[in-house]
Amino acid sequence: SDRISYLRFSLTSLPLSSVKKAIINLYGRNAIDTENFAFHVYGITDDSWGESSITWNNSPNHDLAEADASGVGSTAFPIGVLTVNGTNGNGRLDVTDFVNEQFAGNRLVSFMLIREYKYDGDTGDSSRHALFNTRQASTNRPLLELDY
Repeated sequence: SDRISYLRFSLTSLPLSSVKKAIINLYGRNAIDTENFAFHVYGITDDSWGESSITWNNSPNHDLAEADASGVGSTAFPIGVLTVNGTNGNGRLDVTDFVNEQFAGNRLVSFMLIREYKYDGDTGDSSRHALFNTRQASTNRPLLELDY
């Protein structure tokens, strides 16, 4: 089945106008088997979603009929690919450019994590999904690591 995850970080308390390096650090694994499982990470400009109120039907930047990104190039910006396997561990991705662009706005940074099919017939990962620690975890919470 289709799954999409969202992350949001607030930079409002930072007395900065830019950072040297920003890295998303997520702790998780492929929940089904030991194979590599890759998904795309997009920086999205819509920060209005709420953790307790977001649903499939109101979540930003995805085609409601599919688990595909929408608004690519205008409100959703491809950042890279994170890959996990069957062993719990850290997935890291450089998001410096997108984070620095958000300092000019409301200083909130939102990301969408989504498994998108890369070509017709690409169903190799269709039964897989990833499990990541959330901010409620006692350890290894999602981090936005900043170097400034």
